[in-house]
Amino acid sequence: ALERHRERRRLTQVRYRTKLRNRGETLDEEVQVLRDEVRKLETQRKKIAPRLHPSKTPLSVAAGYFRLFRYALTAYVPCAERCSVSDSENVYESHVHREFLLATMTQDVDVDGERGVEAILERWRFISQVQPNFEIQSVGLESGPDGSIVATTKTKMVMCRSTLEAMFPNLFRSDRGEYIATKLQGQRFEIAGSIYFEWDKENDRVSSLHHKADVITPMLRFLGNVEDLALVFDPA
Repeated sequence: ALERHRERRRLTQVRYRTKLRNRGETLDEEVQVLRDEVRKLETQRKKIAPRLHPSKTPLSVAAGYFRLFRYALTAYVPCAERCSVSDSENVYESHVHREFLLATMTQDVDVDGERGVEAILERWRFISQVQPNFEIQSVGLESGPDGSIVATTKTKMVMCRSTLEAMFPNLFRSDRGEYIATKLQGQRFEIAGSIYFEWDKENDRVSSLHHKADVITPMLRFLGNVEDLALVFDPA
């Protein structure tokens, strides 16, 4: 009986060691597969990156900017988390977008008073999370003095509660404001605007981005009266 017990224990140990060895081999294989995938992705990234900013002229950078950010970063934000920015702690990132900005913007690029590439990305992340649908297009690129570019833009967006809370927080402080907010939710707007790209000739990079947008005209057209419009834009 003692011998049989020892034999069973020996066989159990052999099976256990074999299982561990097989598991280790499987893990080694999986690690190798992951390394191969990383190498493939790195190769693809290197092939794509030069095409994003091939010549780095003011016009090519502006055109590349609109091509990359046409839909903001919505492709990286799950549909369930759009229009619910206050409920999400995730930071959505696109390495392609980041690398484009790092390659074409100055380190302290001015974005409407804020500084740096991270400020640009943070703006696009915010837009992507408070918008169920977003699209910005350049309908014209004009060269200005010292290499600057003025882009005429057309932005399409849908008003959801998070959008309204971000753009017009005071709208929710009165019954009339709540009523207007309810009317606005789900409405699609097309907004005319412009982006001014200031060019740093010494470094061949964009040194500042300044945005303008005419939200008032389509809003007045929808609301139909200046009283409600004034309530929407009331800063008090």
